[in-house]
Amino acid sequence: MCNAVISHLKYQNMKTILKFTALAFVILLIGCKKEELPVNNTPPAVHPYGAGKGRVTIYAATDLGQGSITCYIDGQSAGTITQYGANTTCGSGDVNVILTAGTHTFTATAQSNATWNSTFSITEDVCSMQQITYSGGGGGGGGGTSNGNAIFYLNQNSPGGSVTVNCGGQTKYISTFFSTTPACGTANAANFNLPVGTYNYTASTSAQSWSGSINVTANSCSSNLLTITGTTGNTGVLNVWSSNTSVGTITVTCGGLTRYITTKYSSAPTCQASGCAIFDLPFGNYTINASAVGYSWNPFPISITSSGSCYQVRLQ
Repeated sequence: MCNAVISHLKYQNMKTILKFTALAFVILLIGCKKEELPVNNTPPAVHPYGAGKGRVTIYAATDLGQGSITCYIDGQSAGTITQYGANTTCGSGDVNVILTAGTHTFTATAQSNATWNSTFSITEDVCSMQQITYSGGGGGGGGGTSNGNAIFYLNQNSPGGSVTVNCGGQTKYISTFFSTTPACGTANAANFNLPVGTYNYTASTSAQSWSGSINVTANSCSSNLLTITGTTGNTGVLNVWSSNTSVGTITVTCGGLTRYITTKYSSAPTCQASGCAIFDLPFGNYTINASAVGYSWNPFPISITSSGSCYQVRLQ
């Protein structure tokens, strides 16, 4: 009997131990958390020219008149410039070199024996452009940091409307004429800021065209008058002016031409007064249309019937 009791107690103790063991294991599982490893979301570095390297394009915006230009970087041949273009983009010129980031030396020799000497910097992963310019005498400089200004203007009214001027890859406009030579930067003339060098230009209206070349020198102003050829036949001059100082620039169209009123007068100005909208028109009937920001005028009919006469129209 005693042995049976002892056996029963041992069995009961074993069940209890197993229960506590199972419970402890469950608690252990619940209490443990899976270790989360950090996630690296940083994309791998992309180096288009190789780690620690960048690219340089050396170019000339215009024909410098020195023939082909052989370039050297850090004393090593880098290529020859034989083509020119103000619209050259990085990587599209004759001389494109991949270099380590940092400062590099540049030298070049032209067929004319003109030479260049300078330094430039390369930034990792960046394509940079270095322009060669030439000012004569002792040569130019790689990088072309010196600029000059040029202005194109008229000294009489243009019968063909505003003048479109193209120079150095840029397009500007002349919208009025000047009785004296304007300074570079004067409004309503065609103003250019260009690296030192020689540039070809073209200019045109519906009635006339011009072409030629100019020299741009460092920190100076090149003034260039476009001469209007004389008009012939039965034409009259229409001067549209305004005394309304509450509006800004007034755009005037007549006979398919566009002019601008930029100066206001309290009384009738002379027929060729600066800042008026002036038209040279063949005999005929016309309609004047005018508008400014937030303002407009009713169309105004006019007849041009007298050669050389001045027709004045005031916009109030």
